[in-house]
Amino acid sequence: VTKDLKVLKDLRVTKDLKVLKDLRATKDHTVLKAHRVTRDHKVLKDVRSTQDLKEPKDLKVTKDL
Repeated sequence: VTKDLKVLKDLRVTKDLKVLKDLRATKDHTVLKAHRVTRDHKVLKDVRSTQDLKEPKDLKVTKDL
């Protein structure tokens, strides 16, 4: 789902591969870096309002998270 292998490394703490799918629309990889320090998938909801995202609408959060 992603072309940048570094992204996969940063997301190694996530247990749900669906996270990668949800994040493929993000254009700023620094956002993915931030997820490396958390184990809670709920952070994805908070990412929508972060300044790092140029287009918050692109970040789709599934109901499963």
